[in-house]
Amino acid sequence: MPAVEIDEAELARLRSVETRVGALLKNPGARKKLAAAVKDVNPKDPLAAEADVVDPIDQRFDALQKELAAERKAREEAEAKRTQDATLAGLAKIRTDGIAALRADKWTDAGIAAVEKLMEEKGILDPLDAAAIYERNHPPPTPIAPTSGSGGWNFMAAPAEDQTDLKSLIETKGESIPLVDKMAWDAIQEVRGASPRR
Repeated sequence: MPAVEIDEAELARLRSVETRVGALLKNPGARKKLAAAVKDVNPKDPLAAEADVVDPIDQRFDALQKELAAERKAREEAEAKRTQDATLAGLAKIRTDGIAALRADKWTDAGIAAVEKLMEEKGILDPLDAAAIYERNHPPPTPIAPTSGSGGWNFMAAPAEDQTDLKSLIETKGESIPLVDKMAWDAIQEVRGASPRR
């Protein structure tokens, strides 16, 4: 190769470029960027082939990132499912407990069906809340008071033949506690039985 004369400024500039390029080639990250830049300018240059080479460490890191992302997504989905199942179980418990409370309060199947219909129509979750609304909108009928005798109750008239409990109460002068309890219970059942909503 023939010798070419250059001035010192040009030599210093070339040495500076050589030093910089040498430093870039020694750094793996900078070498890859330099190879990509060379590939854009001259795809046939041997350094351009390095632009497409994938570092095995990067491959492992990418695979690990994908695996962690998939695992994180699976955990989040499982947690969301657990939360949803717990919420649905809580709502089902509120419903079954509420229906059980209505049954314990002597609500009939027709009354419970009306409450469930109201729950569906209004989006109410608690049967007890729906029952309160239903009772407010459908109040029980006013109990019918006896109209025979004076003042409606006619305490002065003698009891009829079929009123054996009343006769026994008069004979014991109200001192028979079991008889009083029985008559009170019968009266409560009679009043409760007058309510068609339950």
